[in-house]
Amino acid sequence: MKSMQVLLLLSLLLPGGLFAQTTIEIFQYNWSGHSVQDGYALTKDGKIYITQRIKIRINDDNSLSGTNVAVFKLDGVSYKRDVVIKGTYYPDKLEIYITEDYEKSAQPLPYGLYWCPGRGTLKVFRHAQKPGRYLLKGTINGYGEGCETVNEMELEGGPSGK
Repeated sequence: MKSMQVLLLLSLLLPGGLFAQTTIEIFQYNWSGHSVQDGYALTKDGKIYITQRIKIRINDDNSLSGTNVAVFKLDGVSYKRDVVIKGTYYPDKLEIYITEDYEKSAQPLPYGLYWCPGRGTLKVFRHAQKPGRYLLKGTINGYGEGCETVNEMELEGGPSGK
């Protein structure tokens, strides 16, 4: 898998590897997918899956802003959280660093659970099975008291996802 990631990264860096799109244009797609974290006994497989939708805008100084909508489904009920994100775009690394700026809205969670803020780095890759589409992958770490979570995030975006 590591060699596959290296090949994907190389294809992004080679001329023509981005289909005449700039990396800024690619990062500014609408991204959707999920994050996964340990759920202990809360779920059958011990994992918590959260649907994620991210929209990013990159500014001239490589700062970024955007939104992240997370939906957590438990016992057939969906709980939604909408936050504003900020961060930095690193064009040489084909990645972004994001952190939560503030929470716009959040539905209360059951069973004493609560939403945690997150921050981390996401990197773009071409989608191997879907030409013209991209993956945004990385680790988002929770922060704050009781929020020491590690979330593996994988989102998909591309021209047809605009």
